[in-house]
Amino acid sequence: DKSYVTHVLAFLQNLCEGHYLEMQNLLRAQASSRGNSVDLVTAVAHFIIEMETSISPLNVHVAMQAFDTLTEFLQGPCTGNIRAVLRTQLCEAVNSIIRSTHATLENIHYPREYYEQVRELKRCVVTTLLALLEGSTASTPEVPSALIATLDLHCILDYSISLYNAWVASREKQKGAGLNMEDRVLQHLTNDTIQTGFKFYHILLMLSDFESGVAKGSSCFRRLNDVEIPAINYYKTNTGTVELARDYKHPKPPEILKVYFRIPRICRRITRQMKDDILWGVDRTNDITRLRDFFSRVDDLYSDMKYQEHLSRNNVTLVIQRAGKLANKLYIYNVFLINILLLSFFTYRQPLQSDPDATWQELKHVELEGIAQLFLQAILPTIQIILEGTMLTNYMVSYVPDFVRKQFKSEYLDSAEPDETGTIKAFEYEDVPRNLWFYLNYVRYAFSDNNITSGQCFVWRLTTFVLSVVINSSTSDANQIPLLFYSFLLWELFPRSKQIGFVLKAVVMSGNQLFALGGMLLIFAYWFGVVGFLFFPDKFQFRRAETVDGFTVQNSEEAGWGNDRAVPLQFVWQGVAMVIDQGVRKKDVGEALDKFNWPIPCPNPAEYGCEPCPGSPTPACIFDRMETCTDARFQRKANAGYLELGNCGNVFTDWPTSKIFIRMIYTLTFFVMVSAIALEIIFGVIVDSFKALREDREETLRDISYKCFICGISRDVFDVGSKGFESHAKHEHNMWVYMYLLIHIREVEDKTTLNGVESYVWNKAVLSDVSFFPLGRAQCLESIQATGAASRPHAGYSQENRDHARRAESVEALEKKQGKLFGDFQTKLDKVLARYGVRLTKGPRGRLAAEATAPASGGRLQQDVDESTPSVVKEASDRMQIRRMYSPLEAFVVPALATASQGAPLSGLSTLEVVPEGGQE
Repeated sequence: DKSYVTHVLAFLQNLCEGHYLEMQNLLRAQASSRGNSVDLVTAVAHFIIEMETSISPLNVHVAMQAFDTLTEFLQGPCTGNIRAVLRTQLCEAVNSIIRSTHATLENIHYPREYYEQVRELKRCVVTTLLALLEGSTASTPEVPSALIATLDLHCILDYSISLYNAWVASREKQKGAGLNMEDRVLQHLTNDTIQTGFKFYHILLMLSDFESGVAKGSSCFRRLNDVEIPAINYYKTNTGTVELARDYKHPKPPEILKVYFRIPRICRRITRQMKDDILWGVDRTNDITRLRDFFSRVDDLYSDMKYQEHLSRNNVTLVIQRAGKLANKLYIYNVFLINILLLSFFTYRQPLQSDPDATWQELKHVELEGIAQLFLQAILPTIQIILEGTMLTNYMVSYVPDFVRKQFKSEYLDSAEPDETGTIKAFEYEDVPRNLWFYLNYVRYAFSDNNITSGQCFVWRLTTFVLSVVINSSTSDANQIPLLFYSFLLWELFPRSKQIGFVLKAVVMSGNQLFALGGMLLIFAYWFGVVGFLFFPDKFQFRRAETVDGFTVQNSEEAGWGNDRAVPLQFVWQGVAMVIDQGVRKKDVGEALDKFNWPIPCPNPAEYGCEPCPGSPTPACIFDRMETCTDARFQRKANAGYLELGNCGNVFTDWPTSKIFIRMIYTLTFFVMVSAIALEIIFGVIVDSFKALREDREETLRDISYKCFICGISRDVFDVGSKGFESHAKHEHNMWVYMYLLIHIREVEDKTTLNGVESYVWNKAVLSDVSFFPLGRAQCLESIQATGAASRPHAGYSQENRDHARRAESVEALEKKQGKLFGDFQTKLDKVLARYGVRLTKGPRGRLAAEATAPASGGRLQQDVDESTPSVVKEASDRMQIRRMYSPLEAFVVPALATASQGAPLSGLSTLEVVPEGGQE
């Protein structure tokens, strides 16, 4: 009770909190102490070794604090402290602590709490062991080898299995008591036990990666694959494995670390649809954008899963969700049944043909036959309202809050200002004040969920519910017409079908273009409607005129001569409507115009011995002579062309009277502007949208099938150099396991309890930095090179695979040379531009832009050009050397080129030929 050792250890732990590397090294060695350096790290390890034999209820808390302090000394990792601890006998003390159980203390009665404290002590021990293994890679196997040689691996595995058995027994006891296993308090009480078991299991997995096959732990490591043991099967099923690129801020390239972690229970709520949305919706422009977009989607996905987990703990919301899922399945069947009954039994009381002049009020008198009336007026509409209300309630409870949260987050990120470090504070939905503005924005954001092409949006669900209520309330025995509006609910089928949804997506994607082109088409129709109104107001018709024996059927004498199907125009809008209905729909406005006659010369009565016309023959004179001239030839000619004589005249001077040439220009212009240009452009836009969507989908499918999502290396490289691409994508670089890791880190409320690797990933996540992904690297490929497999790298491969492997190696070697040459070229280019006061900067979209830093005089510029001529020649030579270096690659295509090369693609290289005075290139 008088000792301050616990406070001292806690003080030392807090000095290194946050994996403060400088303080960790300072506690081991003080460079300015002039030979009086004190190694507190080793001292704490010796303290644990000394007190291990005398741990009791009186000091077990001191031992736990000592291990926590030592863990903080090691995590990060701090390699100097790790080596210092390995030089002690700490592992022997660890073996003794893990072996100790209450069964060895038969004659001593300890309090029940002490056994829980011993279990907590072992949790501290395994955390320290994990800290010792931080930073261990294939190139640094010293620490794992030392632990394999000193730790009692079988005891560790047995204890891990015993923790699983204790956890299962505790859960069975809770179930027997009728407790809710989803309760957070109960999960927290049992979580520490199984979490410790996972840590011991992960220790063995990490050590097995460095097992040589003849080490003393080989038999123990073989037991790790025995899935017949329930504990091993559970641990293996719920353990995630990822490879991370860890940069230790030294000239060496980042190390590849293999990390094991427990997959959080919340990840079970990730549905297949959620995964498909990420897999097909992520931005695959390049490797960096793919990983960044994937990383950004995890945050929203995690918030969605947290909200769904919160709903699952409430019995009311759980019932609503289950009812909503059932209603979603029954909905489409009920709509189909309603419309089939309408299609089969809905009829007028009297056939429509019996009263062609029936008014709308008379047509409303319809009837339903047989039992269909009972189903359509009572049963099925009531079921439809229940289904609609259930689905709307479920959507408002399950999806609207999360959608609104995303809208608040988007608005926050658009308006948030970065702090002094350039970072933006993370958005917390709970911090948004719940005032009047919050609820007004909540409603506004809810109604912004209006993408009806998806079939699952708040506006669509609300609309269908209101429509069903209106139809049901307005339907009666006297008015059954509203039942026909149930046909609009069949829209629900479109977004549920992938094929129809693809069509809708193509149309929506080009919506802005189609809207603009539709406006252009409407303007064209207006122009042609105005021209038609001016020149042909009496020539428009819905159908071609009826003809009998080659003559047009005329109206009655009271109505006058003309086409009996004509539609004379009285307003301009009528002309526009006729152009749209008859011209645009049929692609030929000429179909909507009546017959035009060619102008013919009027017959001269004098040629038939009749009284001549004064001057040139006119229609009035011809009609007058028909009454006085008795010549049979003249009468036959006049009667045969009676209708055309009204337009007769001089062919060369009276042609405007017939307007036939105006009609030709009118119809030809319509054909060119509307039929051949406007409509074809609209159809072309839709076709191009389909083509673009198909190409994007095919490109995405190729990217999914032939490139690793995480490292970006192509399938061919793994198929010729490792266990195969499928094995790599499933076990080593599984994109969903990386998602589970990010969720696992987010699940930890106190981020100071994260180990070194997890803290590294979290710090990168805060800055949206994806450099921890092993882009362009895979441990399985690097291990093949490191173990000397290069002596016979292609043994057992087919000739084609050997050729691909050699080409891949050539690409890798060329990439290294290319990177060096381009780096040198960029440095020299920057120096040349700096002399003229210009520098290259990256714009907002990553494009290079030049900006002036200082003005340069014209004379100095000319002098610099003269002086820099030899350097320009040298730069040209360097660029030609790059071109020659890549020339062997032009004869074949290697898929690995895109992943191995991070510089400019081959198509981006150009040659610069400079011929000096000597004439040699």
